[in-house]
Amino acid sequence: MQQPPVPWEGLQVSLTRSTTPGRLLERLRGLPHRRPWRRWVRRRPGLNQCVRAAVFALGLLVILGGAALWLFSMLLTVPLLFLGLWIWSWEFVWAQDLLHRFRKWLHRFIEKVKQRPRKWSFVTALGVASGAAGYWACFHFGLL
Repeated sequence: MQQPPVPWEGLQVSLTRSTTPGRLLERLRGLPHRRPWRRWVRRRPGLNQCVRAAVFALGLLVILGGAALWLFSMLLTVPLLFLGLWIWSWEFVWAQDLLHRFRKWLHRFIEKVKQRPRKWSFVTALGVASGAAGYWACFHFGLL
Protein backbone atom coordinates (compact mmCIF):
# COMPACT_ATOMS: atom_id res chain seq x y z
CA MET A 1 0.00 0.00 0.00
CA GLN A 2 1.35 3.39 -1.00
CA GLN A 3 1.62 6.28 1.47
CA PRO A 4 -0.21 9.50 0.55
CA PRO A 5 2.15 12.35 -0.39
CA VAL A 6 3.06 14.80 2.33
CA PRO A 7 2.00 18.36 1.33
CA TRP A 8 5.36 19.87 2.29
CA GLU A 9 7.51 17.13 0.74
CA GLY A 10 10.38 18.65 -1.19
CA LEU A 11 9.77 22.12 0.21
CA GLN A 12 12.95 23.66 1.52
CA VAL A 13 12.61 25.84 4.57
CA SER A 14 15.46 28.00 5.71
CA LEU A 15 15.70 28.58 9.43
CA THR A 16 17.00 32.06 10.09
CA ARG A 17 16.70 34.42 13.00
CA SER A 18 13.91 36.36 11.28
CA THR A 19 11.73 33.27 10.76
CA THR A 20 8.90 33.23 13.28
CA PRO A 21 6.95 30.07 14.15
CA GLY A 22 3.87 31.44 12.37
CA ARG A 23 5.81 32.17 9.19
CA LEU A 24 7.48 28.77 9.38
CA LEU A 25 4.09 27.05 9.57
CA GLU A 26 2.90 29.10 6.58
CA ARG A 27 5.90 27.93 4.60
CA LEU A 28 5.45 24.31 5.65
CA ARG A 29 1.79 24.39 4.63
CA GLY A 30 2.76 25.95 1.32
CA LEU A 31 0.79 29.12 1.97
CA PRO A 32 1.75 32.20 -0.03
CA HIS A 33 3.21 35.24 1.64
CA ARG A 34 0.44 37.62 2.52
CA ARG A 35 2.38 40.78 1.83
CA PRO A 36 5.21 40.46 -0.72
CA TRP A 37 6.38 44.06 -0.06
CA ARG A 38 7.29 43.01 3.50
CA ARG A 39 10.13 40.90 2.13
CA TRP A 40 11.69 44.06 0.73
CA VAL A 41 11.19 45.90 4.04
CA ARG A 42 12.52 42.96 6.07
CA ARG A 43 15.87 43.18 4.27
CA ARG A 44 16.36 46.69 5.65
CA PRO A 45 16.67 46.34 9.44
CA GLY A 46 16.09 50.00 10.29
CA LEU A 47 13.02 50.29 8.08
CA ASN A 48 11.73 46.94 9.36
CA GLN A 49 11.91 48.13 12.97
CA CYS A 50 10.16 51.39 12.03
CA VAL A 51 7.31 49.53 10.32
CA ARG A 52 6.91 47.17 13.27
CA ALA A 53 6.94 50.09 15.73
CA ALA A 54 4.36 51.98 13.64
CA VAL A 55 2.08 48.93 13.48
CA PHE A 56 2.42 48.45 17.24
CA ALA A 57 1.67 52.13 17.95
CA LEU A 58 -1.36 52.17 15.64
CA GLY A 59 -2.77 48.98 17.17
CA LEU A 60 -2.16 50.30 20.68
CA LEU A 61 -3.92 53.58 19.86
CA VAL A 62 -7.00 51.75 18.56
CA ILE A 63 -7.08 49.35 21.54
CA LEU A 64 -6.77 52.23 24.02
CA GLY A 65 -9.66 53.96 22.23
CA GLY A 66 -11.69 50.79 22.69
CA ALA A 67 -10.72 50.61 26.35
CA ALA A 68 -11.95 54.19 26.82
CA LEU A 69 -15.33 53.17 25.40
CA TRP A 70 -15.53 50.38 28.00
CA LEU A 71 -16.99 52.99 30.36
CA PHE A 72 -20.04 53.29 28.12
CA SER A 73 -20.70 49.71 27.06
CA MET A 74 -18.96 46.47 26.12
CA LEU A 75 -20.89 46.44 22.87
CA LEU A 76 -19.14 49.65 21.81
CA THR A 77 -15.73 48.35 22.86
CA VAL A 78 -15.66 45.09 20.91
CA PRO A 79 -15.23 46.52 17.37
CA LEU A 80 -12.25 48.67 18.34
CA LEU A 81 -10.55 45.86 20.26
CA PHE A 82 -11.07 43.57 17.28
CA LEU A 83 -9.63 46.19 14.92
CA GLY A 84 -6.60 46.79 17.16
CA LEU A 85 -5.83 43.08 17.40
CA TRP A 86 -6.25 42.73 13.65
CA ILE A 87 -3.75 45.56 13.09
CA TRP A 88 -1.26 43.92 15.48
CA SER A 89 -1.72 40.55 13.76
CA TRP A 90 -0.18 42.05 10.61
CA GLU A 91 3.23 41.83 12.25
CA PHE A 92 3.09 39.82 15.45
CA VAL A 93 2.39 36.08 15.71
CA TRP A 94 1.29 36.39 19.35
CA ALA A 95 -1.38 38.85 18.20
CA GLN A 96 -2.67 36.31 15.66
CA ASP A 97 -3.14 33.81 18.48
CA LEU A 98 -4.78 36.44 20.68
CA LEU A 99 -7.07 37.46 17.80
CA HIS A 100 -8.14 33.84 17.37
CA ARG A 101 -8.99 33.55 21.10
CA PHE A 102 -10.80 36.91 20.98
CA ARG A 103 -12.95 35.69 18.07
CA LYS A 104 -13.97 32.62 20.05
CA TRP A 105 -14.83 34.80 23.08
CA LEU A 106 -16.77 37.17 20.82
CA HIS A 107 -18.93 34.35 19.45
CA ARG A 108 -19.81 33.28 23.00
CA PHE A 109 -20.54 36.89 23.98
CA ILE A 110 -22.82 37.41 20.97
CA GLU A 111 -24.79 34.30 21.95
CA LYS A 112 -25.29 35.81 25.43
CA VAL A 113 -26.51 39.07 23.91
CA LYS A 114 -28.93 37.20 21.63
CA GLN A 115 -30.42 35.39 24.62
CA ARG A 116 -31.32 38.68 26.39
CA PRO A 117 -31.44 41.50 23.82
CA ARG A 118 -33.55 43.85 25.97
CA LYS A 119 -31.09 43.65 28.86
CA TRP A 120 -28.10 44.46 26.64
CA SER A 121 -29.97 47.26 24.86
CA PHE A 122 -30.78 48.78 28.26
CA VAL A 123 -27.19 48.38 29.48
CA THR A 124 -25.83 50.03 26.34
CA ALA A 125 -28.33 52.90 26.47
CA LEU A 126 -27.61 53.43 30.17
CA GLY A 127 -23.86 53.48 29.51
CA VAL A 128 -24.17 56.00 26.68
CA ALA A 129 -26.54 58.18 28.75
CA SER A 130 -24.23 58.16 31.78
CA GLY A 131 -21.24 58.98 29.58
CA ALA A 132 -23.11 61.88 27.99
CA ALA A 133 -24.20 63.13 31.45
CA GLY A 134 -20.62 62.92 32.72
CA TYR A 135 -19.34 64.75 29.64
CA TRP A 136 -21.96 67.49 30.10
CA ALA A 137 -21.20 67.79 33.84
CA CYS A 138 -17.46 68.15 33.24
CA PHE A 139 -17.92 71.07 30.88
CA HIS A 140 -20.90 72.65 32.63
CA PHE A 141 -19.19 72.79 36.01
CA GLY A 142 -15.75 73.51 34.55
CA LEU A 143 -14.09 70.30 35.76
CA LEU A 144 -11.93 70.04 32.65
